[in-house]
Amino acid sequence: MTSCFVSTNEASCKSTVSSRFEARRNRTERPMRLRTQLVAYVAALLSGCIAVPVPVSHHAGPEPGSRANIGDAAPPTVVAGRTTRVQVLMNLGEPDGRGEGDSWFTYQSIENRGGVHWAIAGAGGNSVGAGPLDDWDVSRRLIIKFSAIGTVSDVSLQKKECNLWGGTNDFGLTQGRGDCPDARASDLAAEMRKIALLGAGGATLAQYDHYQMHASSDDLGCRFTLRYGDVPGDVFMVKEQNLMLQGRLGWQAIRLDEIKELREPERHMFEWWIPLVKQDGSCLFYSVSKKGDRSQAIQDEVRSKIVAAMVRHGPALESVGK
Repeated sequence: MTSCFVSTNEASCKSTVSSRFEARRNRTERPMRLRTQLVAYVAALLSGCIAVPVPVSHHAGPEPGSRANIGDAAPPTVVAGRTTRVQVLMNLGEPDGRGEGDSWFTYQSIENRGGVHWAIAGAGGNSVGAGPLDDWDVSRRLIIKFSAIGTVSDVSLQKKECNLWGGTNDFGLTQGRGDCPDARASDLAAEMRKIALLGAGGATLAQYDHYQMHASSDDLGCRFTLRYGDVPGDVFMVKEQNLMLQGRLGWQAIRLDEIKELREPERHMFEWWIPLVKQDGSCLFYSVSKKGDRSQAIQDEVRSKIVAAMVRHGPALESVGK
């Protein structure tokens, strides 16, 4: 017998948004439970997987508890170069998401599309699961950015067909993929961080398409050890003032003046690694890839780029050898 389940990945992020949005979100999910239960009851009678039609009633305006002041265009009360941050708060209320230093606000509304939609349902053993196959909702997210003096610098509105249906219901059933944009705008915060880091690092001197990072510690003499696992990453950039890396934690930067020692490449576990010792005593080993090539020659190239950048822009390496 074949079982079918739709899982939802959950992520957490820190935000300065108040608990009001959490209350709105909880109220918004309540009408979704009736749909989920309907699909779950059908799934309980089945073995294997099946696509089932689910009627979704349409109602005018946003979902219950969702914002009602976000339409298909930016509000006329928000004007770039004129409207202040205080005026935005007075006109639109507390934002759902906000940037560091209140550099931007987001306001989001979710509206269901109505009609007949499709869900996949499955049952096996003592459990059942269900999830949507198409997009049941429409998200509208208003993004307002502010200048250094507190006036609006840019206004944009993002519209996306998506599924609010996600998470776990009262019966412990996994529901859909919940892919509507996060109202607290964690994705926007990550993008803003990336832009800030890229801008602060100066010109890009070299870029590589993949890397592996292996951490050690000074109490082990900064030696490569199997005690610590490898962490993969997608982008390794050598810039004028820092190293930029994109990995599981998003974009990270290592300033050149944080580097105390950059040793010659070493071979460990059939791979070549660049040992990097930071001023705080932490030790990192990087194996950088260029078009799939992680040879010693590539590591020599990367190391020479970093050394050249450091020599050019001031910070002197305490040691460039072993």
